[in-house]
Formats: sequence, structure tokens, C-alpha cells
Amino acid sequence: MNHSFLPGLGPERKIQQTEAGLLLTVRVTPNAKRAEIVGWKEGMLRVKLVSPPEKGRANRELCELMAGLCQVAKSRVELLSGETSRIKVLLLKQFTLEMLPAQLQS
Repeated sequence: MNHSFLPGLGPERKIQQTEAGLLLTVRVTPNAKRAEIVGWKEGMLRVKLVSPPEKGRANRELCELMAGLCQVAKSRVELLSGETSRIKVLLLKQFTLEMLPAQLQS
């Protein structure tokens, strides 16, 4: 995927604004003690999840966590790639960079 780097987040962050919404590259760590946003590393948003990577549980938890943080309906967070990988690409539908919560920008 060709990532466009948006101003304000620095050239190392893989985030792309599209007509459909905002694409985020996320690296997931399943089976954590608690769900949390770790921050940005190697251009990816690092996220710890409690759920195991079985039967889509971690993917569902990731989408629910991002929906809650971004204050959007779960239906507006879509996993585009990485269903069985730690590295995932999420689409936040009808979402812009300006709408990203501060927690995801630092």
C-alpha cells in the first residue's frame, strides 16, 4: 500500500486520507493484561489488546477500541487488511485527520 504522510504527524507515521475516510496502519499485540494505545513506533500505531488472536476476537476488540477512542459507531471502523497478521490496516469511514483524538496523535 502506498502511504501518504500527512502534515502534523511527521513523515514516519503511516496514515492516509482517502475519499472514504482515514487509513491507519496498526501493529497489534494480543493477549495483553489490558487494552491500551502504546503510541507510534516504526510508522505504525501500536495497540495492546486483551483478546487472543483466535476466531477474530482480537480484530473485533481492535475495531471496538478504535471506535470508542474516535467516538464513532463500530460500523465505521473496518479492517481492510491483516486479518491474521499483527500488522493491520484500518479504515475509519467518513473520518479526517483533524478528527483524530489527541491520544492517537502523540
